[in-house]
Amino acid sequence: MAIVTISRQMGTGAYAMAKELSKKLKYTLIDGPKIAELAKSYGLAEDILERVDEKPPAYITAEDRLQAAT
Repeated sequence: MAIVTISRQMGTGAYAMAKELSKKLKYTLIDGPKIAELAKSYGLAEDILERVDEKPPAYITAEDRLQAAT
């Protein structure tokens, strides 16, 4: 199954476009409310999602250190 991701900024109308595109392609639109809904079925609390949603990881990996050194 193919996945389409759409990055956006507020006010661009990208959400409406994503909604329409998902209908035309017969894909499931996974947005914030859908993620919150599904997270509950996995036992994840909303506060955990708030802490990690669209944020970089709080740790530095070996790849990060290697890239910073170059």
